[in-house]
Amino acid sequence: MTFIYTLSDGENIRYVGKTKYLDRRLYSHLHESKLKRTHKQKWINKVLLNGGKIIMEILEICDDDYANQNEIYWIEQIKCWGFDLVNISSGGDGSCGMLGKKHSKETKKLLSEIAKKRKCLISGWNKGMKMSEEFRNKISITSKGRVVSQETRKKISKSLSGRVGKRLTDEQKKKISDAKKGKESTFKGKKHTSDTIKKMSEKKLGTKRSEDSINKQSEKQKLIWIIQTPNGDILNFFGYNSFKDYVLKNKLDVSVTTLKSYGKNKGWSVIKKIKK
Repeated sequence: MTFIYTLSDGENIRYVGKTKYLDRRLYSHLHESKLKRTHKQKWINKVLLNGGKIIMEILEICDDDYANQNEIYWIEQIKCWGFDLVNISSGGDGSCGMLGKKHSKETKKLLSEIAKKRKCLISGWNKGMKMSEEFRNKISITSKGRVVSQETRKKISKSLSGRVGKRLTDEQKKKISDAKKGKESTFKGKKHTSDTIKKMSEKKLGTKRSEDSINKQSEKQKLIWIIQTPNGDILNFFGYNSFKDYVLKNKLDVSVTTLKSYGKNKGWSVIKKIKK
């Protein structure tokens, strides 16, 4: 999948591009601006020197096969809206200088060491990517009537298939766990507004679970879960929901979702599941 994005100083859009990796691309834009060779680099450098900030906003997420033509479309569209872009072409011709090449093991190791020492300028891939209401409306109006063909839908579906359900290795799980330790949830202490709750409720109204989904859930509830506590005690629960109720009732510090998915969480572990 490819992201079509814009760069702006918070007021005016000055660049439209495409990339697969937003955080890397934004970093490269900021880093390359020191060269001051192109209009884009000079503009970014000037904004940063004046204490401004370069904001990246996502226009569209599309299939790789349509990235070039979609980039051309958005460059023309945004020019029509009156924005003075610093793109050196009409789009569709940009490519990575490493396309078809591979870094050697020595180069990869060197890049890794540099990245570890460098203070990351970007805390998250979507930091600073809030669109103004006016810009959202323009995209909405422009996108109306654009129909995604069945062929494109099939390609998007094919590119996404196989991503869900892949098991992480123990090493990957440990890295993710270590990275998240000490960090609070971004939603902690917040509450959904009554308007948001109403919208969520309306969206679910009328939706029905498939027969297959009901049967799967029913089969899961027929299992006896044998779970070991952090103290080494062995507990038996008839069905996943009974364990969930037990955790909520006793206010235990364990994620039932994580335990269900990976079999381990905060000293708790699933020993066995037995069909009744």
